[in-house]
Amino acid sequence: MPTPDFVWGGIAFLFPSENYWGGKGYIWWWNNYDLFLIIVSVFVINLLAKLLAFVFKLRSCKMAAFILLLGISFYLKQMLTRPYDFNYSSMKQHHEVWQNNELKSKEIQNEILGDDLYRLMESLDNSIPFWF
Repeated sequence: MPTPDFVWGGIAFLFPSENYWGGKGYIWWWNNYDLFLIIVSVFVINLLAKLLAFVFKLRSCKMAAFILLLGISFYLKQMLTRPYDFNYSSMKQHHEVWQNNELKSKEIQNEILGDDLYRLMESLDNSIPFWF
């Protein structure tokens, strides 16, 4: 997983296994609105491409694969080029670092998306009962 290593040391792979994977610190646990928008955009574009292919009797497999690969490329670029390392390593610094990382993550998202889109995504995020 691209999220920070601490507190759990990654994500448990195939529960109840005790093998943990991940902890790269590329992104924060949540507030990754740009990544969410890339995923939703790829899904919507593929649906529209499939609809157009159906209407015009075209084959859409290659186009869908291209859109998926393009989406994966954008996703990886956004994730791997964050100007901040979100990792931290001790419980002693947990609360202080947690708050700073949360603020930094929101600041980065605001820079990427701009004020208007960021506010829209934040209000959507606050209106649903789970974090993304």
